[in-house]
Amino acid sequence: MKLLVKNTILLLLFSLITFIVGGIIFYFNLKTQIYQEVDQSLELEKARIIQKLMVSDSIPDFYTSFENQIKVIDNDGLVAPYQKISDTIIYDSIENDYIPFRMLESNIKLYTKTFKIDISKSLINKGDLIRDILLLMFFLFISLLAVMMLTNFTVSKRLLRPFYTTLGILKNYNVGRTPGLKLPKTATTEFTLLNEVLNIMSEKIHSDFLSLKEFTENASHEMQTPLSIIRAKVELLIQDESLNHEQLKVIQSITESTSRLSKMSRALVLITRIESLQFHETKSININLLLDKLLGNFSELICEKGIIVTKAYQDECIIEMNPTLVDILLSNLLNNAIKHNLQNGTIFIKISTSSFIISNSGNKLTTNTEELFQRFMKDSSKPDSLGLGLAIVKKIVDTNDLIIDYAHHDGLHTIEINLDSKKLL
Repeated sequence: MKLLVKNTILLLLFSLITFIVGGIIFYFNLKTQIYQEVDQSLELEKARIIQKLMVSDSIPDFYTSFENQIKVIDNDGLVAPYQKISDTIIYDSIENDYIPFRMLESNIKLYTKTFKIDISKSLINKGDLIRDILLLMFFLFISLLAVMMLTNFTVSKRLLRPFYTTLGILKNYNVGRTPGLKLPKTATTEFTLLNEVLNIMSEKIHSDFLSLKEFTENASHEMQTPLSIIRAKVELLIQDESLNHEQLKVIQSITESTSRLSKMSRALVLITRIESLQFHETKSININLLLDKLLGNFSELICEKGIIVTKAYQDECIIEMNPTLVDILLSNLLNNAIKHNLQNGTIFIKISTSSFIISNSGNKLTTNTEELFQRFMKDSSKPDSLGLGLAIVKKIVDTNDLIIDYAHHDGLHTIEINLDSKKLL
């Protein structure tokens, strides 16, 4: 979820809670104020009635005054004075319905007489008033909330614009091509500090990258030189006719180990170069033509093992990618399909516009298929393998946004490469 959306949602939830709590408090305060006003009105009406009773020998004819209903009776007997104000419901014959009232009930003693006074004041108009006020407050709340959300979204989007600008530059940053990010200054202090830190960090990363690249190239060159010397010396020893069979076996072992070390060095250096994105030049590559060319290069090995190659080219597959990496990718896949194939086995190649598949016959793997593309992972039946071929393939696939999948079915090992749609032409 984007920061802007998350901020808006959190603000909306906070505002809703605040307005709901505030609305409840406002409702009860409004109701309390109205009840106090009604109670004061009832008290005032009671005082007027008492004044009339004091100057009259009999009970005056009290009738409904405004919305008040008044009932005064002579309450003979020893009844203690009291007063109670409460809510009640009274049936209205005109409205043919029960209506809420606020009622004052009291006993008063005037001279030698006791009177019971009941005054009822209708609350129906007060209820309508509360409802109208609450309805007005609700629409006002909705309007304020909408304006607040729109204002917050617009302002936040404008404030976060430098952040998204920085993010866009970071997405397109290539450590091998650009010395640093060169992010611009902004009017916001926090974003300016962030950009300054990122500028310093990117320059340091670029410097470290150049150091790593230089070390990789130097290590590859310096390692190959002594290995070449060792191989040359070993070849001279092999030509010595005085060596016995055991000595020749030792020298042969040295030769194989030196060759293995040389291949491993080149493979690891290649993986490092791929990881550091040193192969950034791209061009359009026809997978069909390149596979045909590589099959020709491997023809001697294919004939030597009696392998039958079947091709199913459904369409041309053209990809925008570094030519060296494509060549290494397909060469490793074909070499793997030949090397781990059976004598007189088969290789099946299928190409479509969005993928290509290379299948080969072979024994079932003794290792976990999930670890197949890890470095130095190899089948126990192939101890001479470096275990780096498919690791290089996986690294090329990952750095070029491709998808690789392995399956073993009906005696066939199948590796499928799915091309990302943005790289298809």
